[in-house]
Amino acid sequence: METSLEEKEVSLKYLISKHNIDDKSSKLNIKEIKTEKLLSVKLPDIPLPQFSGKYEEFSNFKSQFISLIEDNDGLSNTQKLYYLKSSLTGEAKLIQTTDDTYKSLLKALEDRYENKRAVVDSQILSLINLEKLNYESAEDLRKLLDTVKKNLRTLKTLEYERRNL
Repeated sequence: METSLEEKEVSLKYLISKHNIDDKSSKLNIKEIKTEKLLSVKLPDIPLPQFSGKYEEFSNFKSQFISLIEDNDGLSNTQKLYYLKSSLTGEAKLIQTTDDTYKSLLKALEDRYENKRAVVDSQILSLINLEKLNYESAEDLRKLLDTVKKNLRTLKTLEYERRNL
């Protein structure tokens, strides 16, 4: 009787282990198929963010550039410097550094354009200089509301609240 129970236990364990192996291999095949599908999809190239020297645009530029280029471990500092220089236009392209390295150029940009006071001033000027509405059209009201919300959101991220202005 004990032998019969032991044999059944062994055969049951064998069947369970065989099922687990088959189940694992099928999961692997599904993962391989999903990976192949992901690799076969051709996504459009992501263009480098551009920065022209506007204080209010620097924060977005910096976060996009860091996530696309700086956090990419496959790039050397020389390549990062090249990409940073090619992303700069207008006034920002004229920035001088003490040495020609990626870190020094990024630091020089941060020193100049992470000026909280200049960003706040530009946001407040933008609010003061809003275009006067000639008609109360839905499109014009939407543009006005979007502009006001954008400026207030920027001021809020800089820890300036409406009641403190």
